[in-house]
Amino acid sequence: MAKFWVFTSCHSGLPIALRLKDEGHDVTLALIRPQERTGKWEAPKNEKDRKQVKERLEYLEKNGSGLIDHMWAVEAIKKIKKQDYVIFDQIYGHHFGDELFKRGHKVLGGSQVGYHLETERDVALKMFKSFGFDLPLQKKLGPGSSEAAIKFLESQKDKKLFVLKSDNPAVVTQVAEDSNEELIQKINAEKKGIDSDGLILQERVDGIEYNLETYYCAGKPIFCNIDIEEKRKYNSSSQVQVGCSYDLVWVLPLDHPLRQWLNKPFDKFAKEYIGTGMLDISVIH
Repeated sequence: MAKFWVFTSCHSGLPIALRLKDEGHDVTLALIRPQERTGKWEAPKNEKDRKQVKERLEYLEKNGSGLIDHMWAVEAIKKIKKQDYVIFDQIYGHHFGDELFKRGHKVLGGSQVGYHLETERDVALKMFKSFGFDLPLQKKLGPGSSEAAIKFLESQKDKKLFVLKSDNPAVVTQVAEDSNEELIQKINAEKKGIDSDGLILQERVDGIEYNLETYYCAGKPIFCNIDIEEKRKYNSSSQVQVGCSYDLVWVLPLDHPLRQWLNKPFDKFAKEYIGTGMLDISVIH
């Protein structure tokens, strides 16, 4: 039996925590509070926002209670022993992961590098371009640019359809299916979240999208998945494309040509910056 700590800010790691518990391991959820998710916390300034933070904390503490042990991450980090295993289910709370990694703990995920690659999309895309990947036309806009984004989309008159990707992880990626008006409606509906961070409007590319994921242990690739994502949330007559609705996943050998082409160029980068964790890259054919 091993001891596992699963760091979470939204309980997406609850299923794997329960699976580990069912296998006989000792598992504790380490709950990441809103102010610990990223390095950009602003205390709520009005009663409505304070109420939302209070409700989020109550949800965080109650979800999974009775199923698995939990404690606040700030307390958990004091109790983790050298032989324990640590898993981060998302990109949040990376400062906990970096601290534990520096102490010599076995940590899966939870790094500042991973957080920035996920949220600073223009930086990540420039890195991909340096490895020889083709990138679609894109327009990068900074915080507070929702009106500029709307004007740009209106100017296109649907000659080209776009994908909206926000640097705010709470804003789900959306693909214009028939008209850029769909993105304009999203911007108007989620203006506060979109304006809080930058965004990218990226030209839509039609084709088959798949995702290659390589898992690394101490910088060494150990196995690889191919993941075909279905982004349509509803049926074909009322579909909305979102980040991902469901996946079809299977394992590929490390020497498979797809991994050699798509993930292997990043093995050196992963050894230096990821250590133990995963790297996933999506492409469209």
